Amino acid sequence: MKILIITTSYGAYSDSHTIRLSNMLAKLGNTHDISIFYPGNDLSSTIPGLKPVPVGLTFRLKLLESFREISQNLYLVYLNALKRFSKLDMYKGFDKLVEKRFSGSTSFDFDVILSASGSIESHKAGYLLSEKHNVPLICDYGDPITPLIFNSKKRKSFEKIERKILESASSILFTTDSTASQYAKLFGIESKSYVIRYGFNAKEIKVASSDKTIASKFPQEKKVKYIAHIGTAFVNDRNLLPLIDAVNSIGSEVGLILAGRRSRAFSSHAQSIKMKNFIDLDKVDYSSSLYLQCESDINVIVGNKDGRQVPGKVFIAIGCRKPILYISQCDKEYDEALNILNGYPSLFIAKNNKCSIKETIETILKSESTMLEPSSFGNQYEAEEISNQLEGVIYGN
Repeated sequence: MKILIITTSYGAYSDSHTIRLSNMLAKLGNTHDISIFYPGNDLSSTIPGLKPVPVGLTFRLKLLESFREISQNLYLVYLNALKRFSKLDMYKGFDKLVEKRFSGSTSFDFDVILSASGSIESHKAGYLLSEKHNVPLICDYGDPITPLIFNSKKRKSFEKIERKILESASSILFTTDSTASQYAKLFGIESKSYVIRYGFNAKEIKVASSDKTIASKFPQEKKVKYIAHIGTAFVNDRNLLPLIDAVNSIGSEVGLILAGRRSRAFSSHAQSIKMKNFIDLDKVDYSSSLYLQCESDINVIVGNKDGRQVPGKVFIAIGCRKPILYISQCDKEYDEALNILNGYPSLFIAKNNKCSIKETIETILKSESTMLEPSSFGNQYEAEEISNQLEGVIYGN
């Protein structure tokens, strides 16, 4: 079977959805002919076994890359603006770039299309090709799209586009039960909706945790207990300022590792208060992120304000088997990430304020929780099981 994957989450623009794709394709890459279309100009082997097809850059991505060349500060300001204002989707026009690849004499010989990303542009591209070539379309969602738009005029516009895509799709995949339920009520698609969790790859985690080359890049003070937040965070959604203040107030026996795309305010604040044992990293590659989480004494997850969304790092933290500090930002009854983590042997919960975080960290340090022994908890989230679920959906079409 030939599978066409269309995503904005690949190559230079890889994000948490890339890891989800890697987990879902863990078994399929060696047994299926899979091509992946993505924004950019460079060939990428982010996920082994796939044929990479870069389709070029959208106008906004070209502008973003121009700013990167001029100044890192200018680049981050523009990137933050794109993050803050949903109408400034940096991938706008990606659907046309993908469609253009099959114009003229280029043949289309795929058996199924999988559109996957948080941007609606991937799903628009999948819809256009599915309708034109009469091939089944599977839409893989991370975060919801229309429900997160609060401008009524724009929401109606997006809802109209999404409805057309979802009615045409043969199957729709979600990462959470609550998002699937939300979309079933809004679009009436319950009969063709499936929940496939984000998952983690235990083999990749094991390899990364013992990689001496990676270890040499990130030296740590042996006597210091390190607390790590690895991943995307911005002041308006996952505010790390209370975490920074809490760790700083405990003393020199603890340290903080920040890595990933985030607001500059976090590093600036840590530097302004002369924080000790602060490891300040930009976005790191996936293997390095796994190593850092395996080596840290506590892994931090800041829950989303909308409990229907589950950060991908929830599953990676489960796979790393270290104490988890979960910073909750919504009511527990609506927090699906917290529901998934319930039963994890070393879970500690705090509110997103300095006092609560400090008290919880001190409790963890006193508990002497370290690497957890292997248990059955999380087995259902391992990559091979996730891949089995996707295969079942594909062959059910």
